[in-house]
Amino acid sequence: MHFVGEMPICDVEVIRGIPVTAPARTLLDLAAVVDEETLEIALDDALCTHKVRLPRLRWRLDQLGVRGKPGTAALRRLLEVRGDGAMVPTTILETKLVRLLRSGRLPVALAQHRFREDGNLVARVDFVYPEQRVVIEVDGTRWHAGRRARVKDAERDNFLNLKGWTVLRFSWFDLVERPEYVLDQIRCALGIEPLFVSN
Repeated sequence: MHFVGEMPICDVEVIRGIPVTAPARTLLDLAAVVDEETLEIALDDALCTHKVRLPRLRWRLDQLGVRGKPGTAALRRLLEVRGDGAMVPTTILETKLVRLLRSGRLPVALAQHRFREDGNLVARVDFVYPEQRVVIEVDGTRWHAGRRARVKDAERDNFLNLKGWTVLRFSWFDLVERPEYVLDQIRCALGIEPLFVSN
């Protein structure tokens, strides 16, 4: 095996003439020093932006992720949840919702679902439960701030409501400060008995 300094060459990329750690190796190293939520956010960002692909990350994890190495088990769990062809969340807020759904033992929702009518894309939503006809949107300020964004969101919600879908919207505040409220709203929409009673 060839090395760049002490690092195997397969773990090195050159960006603008500067050797840096390749994304797969960065995630493996990060897994040893951060909590699982931070690791999941970094993983989803790397997958969503195509900085790393699941097969390469799994290959490198198989080589370096020895039993007992810090972070190895957490990274394996996160990769297992994502499967081979699953869409990954595209924002930190979406990743937080996925974690909340798992902690609340709710079914997995499909991410980044597209609605088409007459072959044309009419809506892309953050998450969907197709059988129950429930859409979940998480509204961060990056994509949902401003008058134009609010108008588009309202048009999309109206379209989906008229087609018989239930649309739930949650903010950063909801996910961070009121997770029980979020879980109960989703449970009710899915026809599951709520666990928490909101006053």
